[in-house]
Amino acid sequence: MKRLFFTILCFFALCGYAQGQMLQAVVGGASAAAPTCGVTASIDLSGAHTTQREVGATVTSYYGGLSTFSEVDTHVDCKVSLDINKVSSYISTATYTVRLWTMSGTSLNTNVCVSAGKTGDNSWNGGAVDFDMTNCTGANCSAAGCTRTGGTSYSYTIDSGSSNNTATIGIYQSAAHTIGNAATWIESTKVIYWNDAVNRNIRIYY
Repeated sequence: MKRLFFTILCFFALCGYAQGQMLQAVVGGASAAAPTCGVTASIDLSGAHTTQREVGATVTSYYGGLSTFSEVDTHVDCKVSLDINKVSSYISTATYTVRLWTMSGTSLNTNVCVSAGKTGDNSWNGGAVDFDMTNCTGANCSAAGCTRTGGTSYSYTIDSGSSNNTATIGIYQSAAHTIGNAATWIESTKVIYWNDAVNRNIRIYY
């Protein structure tokens, strides 16, 4: 009888210890780190540079970027990266922003996200320049970034707020074509001016 009682007591003690260890593993154990924005591009349209298209040289190239693309699912973009080259001598006096637009056909419609501004750098020579979307402003913005609704067509553009050729940049494109087109838009009407079925060298992170 004593042996049976001792066996039962040990069984419950061991069970309690095991449960405690399991609880400690769940509560106090190391949790998986939250994903870091910008480690790997979710949409990567980069490729060998074939040419550059100027943005900001005239009113017909006030905006330049990736035209009319969509995805099936909704995503929150935390960063956008473009391959940019200095063209004008005064880009260091300008502030560049990336914008997300809804579309009316191929024309820019509503600007729903504006990235944090980035001062131009005279060292830009075709490498990737990142724009933070986690502190963007606009109707589709949150602390997580810029929301694109699945099934809706958008365009991502960049501009310096000027078209007088003093802050002109070149954004590169490659011969491949995956989604959207490389394009520029007119300043006042936001009607598309130039459009080509090639990849704009852009990376979108979500």
